[in-house]
Formats: sequence, structure tokens, C-alpha cells
Amino acid sequence: AVDLGMASDEENSRLTALKKYRVLLNRVDASLAPDIYWPEKPRVIE
Repeated sequence: AVDLGMASDEENSRLTALKKYRVLLNRVDASLAPDIYWPEKPRVIE
């Protein structure tokens, strides 16, 4: 829907939140295990 310009404001917000979460997950430094800081999941996937 977003790619086609048909997304609602809520859908756009949810997609943005998921994209930000994905970026934060990619930045997790696994070498710090077991003291890894995990980003908070956005509410859209709870």
C-alpha cells in the first residue's frame, strides 16, 4: 500500500516504526553478549 501511495496514516506510521526497529537491531553489537542492549520492540508487532 505504501509503495502504491494507498497507505493510511496508521499504516505509514507502523511501517516507519518497523523500519527504525530493523535499523536498531542491525546495530546490536553481538560481541557484548551476554550484556547486549536490545532495542524495544515497536507496539505494532506485540
